[in-house]
Amino acid sequence: MVKQLLYAFILTIPIVGLIIWMIPISVMVLVVSLLTWFLWFWILERWQHEWKRNELDEEMYYWLQNFITTLSIKKTITESFVDLSQRYQLQQTHWLKSYTSNDAMQTMMNLKQRFRHPIYEIFTSTLSFYEQQGGDVMTLFESILYQTRLMETRRLEVNRYTKRYFFQWMFLWMLNILILILSKFTLADLYGLMRETFIFQFLIIIILLYIPTSKLIWFYQWIQVKRKLR
Repeated sequence: MVKQLLYAFILTIPIVGLIIWMIPISVMVLVVSLLTWFLWFWILERWQHEWKRNELDEEMYYWLQNFITTLSIKKTITESFVDLSQRYQLQQTHWLKSYTSNDAMQTMMNLKQRFRHPIYEIFTSTLSFYEQQGGDVMTLFESILYQTRLMETRRLEVNRYTKRYFFQWMFLWMLNILILILSKFTLADLYGLMRETFIFQFLIIIILLYIPTSKLIWFYQWIQVKRKLR
């Protein structure tokens, strides 16, 4: 949270600085400064939450794919888990230790606390069936493998869309800010008269306040898209 507070403050400074440079300081400017800081903080806080969820989903994809592939070779849950956990230790991946039990199947159940995705619930149910009844691993888990690969592909597509939107959003706002700055210099006399009026001050604030607001609106749309892909 401390990082989010600091980053929100850093992102707020350019907007507030531009507002103060373009219009006189007033109570309205101070209120807008606090509101801008709050908006940035809220965006960063929620972004951090979604980023962690993405990381967990990615871990789950690779864990399921590796485990199912190993199970198709080793045939037993215990041997598959031991083999996979050793590989994770060599990769210095330590999160697995906190869920490890003496029983491999119980460990797989414990991991539901970490992987809260619906597909992991399906995976553990299928794994319980395999433990009791046996069967062909690749046939039993074919649907789960397909779904994890499909979700990973969609996740990569969302990431590409996110990066593309970010650069578009930045370019458009830099262009808008440049127009505001140029207008102050090219229309100096008119600008000097207008900057003292309440309507002009209000419009400048609304325009600049829309920078974090537009990011917040897009962020919630982004979350809705991600939820549909889960």
